[in-house]
Amino acid sequence: MRVLWVVKGLGPGGAERLLIAAANAHHQDRFQIECAYVLPWKDHLVAELEAAGVRTHCLSYRRTDWLWPLNLARLVRTGDYDIVHVHSPLPGSVARLAALSVKPGARPGLVSTEHNRWETHRLPTRLANRVTSRWDDASFAVTDEVRESMRGPVASRAVTLRHGIDVDRVAAETVHRDEVRAELGIGPDEFVIGTVANFRPQKDYPNLLEAARRLKDR
Repeated sequence: MRVLWVVKGLGPGGAERLLIAAANAHHQDRFQIECAYVLPWKDHLVAELEAAGVRTHCLSYRRTDWLWPLNLARLVRTGDYDIVHVHSPLPGSVARLAALSVKPGARPGLVSTEHNRWETHRLPTRLANRVTSRWDDASFAVTDEVRESMRGPVASRAVTLRHGIDVDRVAAETVHRDEVRAELGIGPDEFVIGTVANFRPQKDYPNLLEAARRLKDR
C-alpha cells in the first residue's frame, strides 16, 4: 500500500516527531510511505525519515516559492497513492482538491490528523480546511480539545486518537541517566519533572506548574 503524508514542514516539532515515531513503527513490507513538505528551510527531520524508509519530497525550491500547490497537486495525481494522509491544514486542503481530481477507481483515500486547535490557524487556512475536510474518509484529532475545536461536517465524525510513547526507545536512554543528572547537579534520588515545548498557550504550562506544586506539597 502506497501512502503519502502531507505536512507543512519537517522541523523538530511535536507533529513532526510523531511522523518519525510512526515511520519507525510501520511495516515496510506492507506500506510504502512517502512524505511531502512545503517549507524547504524546515528539513531537520528529513534524514531521520529517509533512514526509516520514508522517501521525502520538498515542494518548494526557495523560501517564497508560490508554485508549491502545483507541485503538490502533481505529486498527488501522479504518485499512484492508495492513501493521502494530511497533517497540516493548508497543504492538506490542496492535497484534498488534487485527490478529488483523480479519476474514480484510482482516487486515493483521504485521511487527516489535526494536531492543533482550529482557532490557532489564520482565517483563510481555517476556511479552506473546513470546506475541504468534508471529503476526508477518516478524520482524527490528537486530543479531545483539538477535536472539539473543529467545525463543519467533519466535527461530528472526527475521532480522538491519542498517540503513545515509544517505551523501548525511552528505556534505552536510561543508560545516560546518572551522567545527565551529574552534569545538571541533580542527585540520584531527587524527583525531577521536565518539559520541552514552545511557549504557547496550548502547551498549558500553568497546569503543569500546578501539578508540580501539588507534588511538592505532598
